[in-house]
Amino acid sequence: MRPPQTRQRHHPSHPRIDPHAAEREAEEALAKKERIKEERREAKQARRKTDPELLAFSRELRDRWQEHVTAQPHLLEDQSQTR
Repeated sequence: MRPPQTRQRHHPSHPRIDPHAAEREAEEALAKKERIKEERREAKQARRKTDPELLAFSRELRDRWQEHVTAQPHLLEDQSQTR
């Protein structure tokens, strides 16, 4: 005679549960976050810096314009009042 089976057999209608699936999903999620962080870090490093000569020129131009307007404030008055 055969001894009675103590372990239940897998029924085809019930999916098997993988005990390591949660760990794998957590590792994959962590790896995805790391990839995203690395891509962002690379994007920041890849940004081009403003040309210092161009920046100096634009500031000089702004300062000249401000001096010009300060010296002649009537240039900014509303033109509709003079008509």
